[in-house]
Amino acid sequence: MELEQLEQRREYQYLQDKISYLEGEVSSLSPYEYEHRLLRDVIADCLLQGHLTVSELPQTIRLIQDDDLFYLYAWRFVEAKGDCQSGIIILKTLQDDLNYLFSIGKMSQERYSQWIEKWLSFLERGKIAFKGEKDFESYFQDQKEASRGIFDDYGL
Repeated sequence: MELEQLEQRREYQYLQDKISYLEGEVSSLSPYEYEHRLLRDVIADCLLQGHLTVSELPQTIRLIQDDDLFYLYAWRFVEAKGDCQSGIIILKTLQDDLNYLFSIGKMSQERYSQWIEKWLSFLERGKIAFKGEKDFESYFQDQKEASRGIFDDYGL
């Protein structure tokens, strides 16, 4: 009984030490959070103004957690400009990022599905924004044939 209690105390102390260490790490990184947000805002603004394209960003920051801000702002710019070719590039880049990260195990099935819904949402918006653009309509049809099940599930 005493040995069991001693083992529980050791485990408890180990967890307490680990928690303290992690709290220290969080507090040491906290000052950088503000700078990270500022940099994120600058990048997003550059995308929205067309000074930067999403494909010029490193892949590691294009898909930050579940944040589609960079893709969304890049999409808003091309949609406002009526630039279907750049819209297709954004869609291809997003699709390539998703497929790559999923294939190497850096993205869960659930997260992949959430991002596919975002990709389909951009496709649907493009269908409206670039109506009559033969290149976009052709790209849309190619994607629809390649991913028929996903398009059926989404109602496109």
